[in-house]
Amino acid sequence: MMKTGRFYIGFMVWQLMGCVSALAQTGLYQVDKLPGISQVSTDEYAPVFYKRGIVFSSDRPRGAIDRYTNQEDNTPIYNYYYAILKKDGTIEKIELLDQGLVSRSNKGPVVFSPDFKTMYFTKDDLEPMRFKSSRRDNPCGIYIAQAKGTRWKDIRPFPYCTGQFNYGHPSLTHDGTRLYFSSDTTGGYGGFDIWYCELKDGEWTSPVNAGPKINTAGDEGYPLCHPSGRLYFSSTGHGSRGKKSHLYWTEQINGEWIDAIPLPEPFNTRFSNKSFITDSSMSRGFFVEERRNKGNIFFFRTNYALFQNSKPIEEPKLCFTFYDKTAPQLDTSSMIYEWDFGSLGKVRGAEAYKCFPGPGSYNVYLNVIDKLTDSLNFSQASYPFEIDDIKQVRIKGPQTCSVNQNVKFTAELTAGGNLTVTQYFWKIGPYDLATGKEVNYVFHQPGTYTIVCRLTAIDGNKKEVNPLICNFITVEVKAAAPGP
Repeated sequence: MMKTGRFYIGFMVWQLMGCVSALAQTGLYQVDKLPGISQVSTDEYAPVFYKRGIVFSSDRPRGAIDRYTNQEDNTPIYNYYYAILKKDGTIEKIELLDQGLVSRSNKGPVVFSPDFKTMYFTKDDLEPMRFKSSRRDNPCGIYIAQAKGTRWKDIRPFPYCTGQFNYGHPSLTHDGTRLYFSSDTTGGYGGFDIWYCELKDGEWTSPVNAGPKINTAGDEGYPLCHPSGRLYFSSTGHGSRGKKSHLYWTEQINGEWIDAIPLPEPFNTRFSNKSFITDSSMSRGFFVEERRNKGNIFFFRTNYALFQNSKPIEEPKLCFTFYDKTAPQLDTSSMIYEWDFGSLGKVRGAEAYKCFPGPGSYNVYLNVIDKLTDSLNFSQASYPFEIDDIKQVRIKGPQTCSVNQNVKFTAELTAGGNLTVTQYFWKIGPYDLATGKEVNYVFHQPGTYTIVCRLTAIDGNKKEVNPLICNFITVEVKAAAPGP
């Protein structure tokens, strides 16, 4: 049975200690446990953006005596709470979303229409009789309510919830025309699958299974429809370790879902993960982590500031014109000057134009050649020649590639002197971040992408270098060639 308050489909959530450890290594994200929301003794999960903050589900007691409890463990019923956030992300206050929604049934994941006038929420299908506890064998469904001032009224079931199967985890696209949800109804690929309905002419179409690129023989749930077109979700399949759920994303290209892509650390750890939400720029969001069956909500910020003030990669000057003002005039009928660049060749004449393969130390010789014998007459001069590199992060990778092609980018610090690189940070396109000296990436849509790499380094005294060095390149991604 799927319990509404926890939506029991084998899902668990992350362990903060593992996340913090990863964060300390990457520096790409800042994660904070929200005081006032996350408590040791209560379970909080399923955050969703709402007006000035978030709404979440919790089994926290509403008072010294809470009449409504779950039959199996006598714990309080799950209800909706509204956390109003300050600009710095801290909590201003927490309150029940609506006292009128408090009942004998558990309340689970919820989503609001873009105008906040309609709510789609998960709850037990059957309301236990008065003074009775919520039952374990009670399936849950999706319900719709309308905002009436500060209250939610006109509650009615979503059209396709039958009462025989579990339906929950509703999530709307940013325009409100498609509703994703999780269900164990027939016709799926495993335990719980992700399905969707579309709003056409004011009516919701019949549910459509999201297909095998999303659904597996395991359990999928907690979908999040992002304005970018990405669909985030939790799954116990797609290579997740053991029976734990992890976070993935996919998107539709030409009407087809691409293979599910796991989120990087710190969003996927050796613990289970779910309830991931983020804003339109992916600069901040929330997730849930669970230990000993108690979930906690955490707030994260993406450190996009790392990639500000990046500069295009510069190429050092490698081509030069050589001449010697002090060299005497020759009798050009019998003699000629010859510039000797070693393995790079020779050029005859008073002036020589030469391009070098790269920065480095070179020796250049100016000789006098006897035209009659075509042999060295004497050496006029020798010049040690140094071409300095530019201090920057040099990114190596293709300038063009194709959709779905696996490409590699590598980075190195040039002209770093006594600096030792401690970490490389990458931003690929508008959202994706990574660390390491090299990264592999697959572009799924054609277009022009900016690849930014910033490094941190220490000098010979083990002191961190400031400011950090940051450079970028652009890559043109072309549509894949049509098949035969």
